[in-house]
Amino acid sequence: MPFTLSTLRTELREHLGIDSTDLSDDDANLLINRSWWEIIDKFPFREKEQSTTFNTVDGTRSYALATIVSPLVYEALRSISVEDPDTKKHTKLEPISEFDYESLYIDSTDEEGKPERYLRENANLILYPTPDQVYEVTVRYNNILSDLSNTIAIPQSWHEIILFGAIWRGHARFRDYNASELVKRTQTSLISTSVPTEAKEQKDTRLAGLQVLGRDY
Repeated sequence: MPFTLSTLRTELREHLGIDSTDLSDDDANLLINRSWWEIIDKFPFREKEQSTTFNTVDGTRSYALATIVSPLVYEALRSISVEDPDTKKHTKLEPISEFDYESLYIDSTDEEGKPERYLRENANLILYPTPDQVYEVTVRYNNILSDLSNTIAIPQSWHEIILFGAIWRGHARFRDYNASELVKRTQTSLISTSVPTEAKEQKDTRLAGLQVLGRDY
């Protein structure tokens, strides 16, 4: 069954023993989304993984990430790589500390070259060495997923986890803290037994195989 926000609101009110006069749609949505925000902050979702590319400018070392990935808002960088314009080979850039960058950087065109490292400074990406020509840079990052709307494609096993996260927040809203703590424990139990997609994809499948059957002649 696909996820729908209206169904989740109905279940939330049933568990709390109330109706829409006690908890409006907007308030119910807020409780549900607070549960969702916590989950997507703590656990890996493939839907969060995004990538984008941009071209460097000869002699320019700093690039505004907010502009590069605009209008998306990212929560973390996963990797940055640069493409060699001749071989088309991608090389991963290594992060560098501010101290090391200041120790290595020399403001001279003779020191420019193909970027090998990068520095995060606030919302800016600073490449080292400063590019000496146009390079294509690939930025892979974790995007902040949108708030839950009427429908959204998420693993079915997480529907109940989101629901219980909204339920314990609902009990807390109505000052039933004992019930809130009990439901929170149930949600924690569901989370602890859930297997993230990332773990499923990394499962050892050496014994798995594909046999192609053909005619016997």
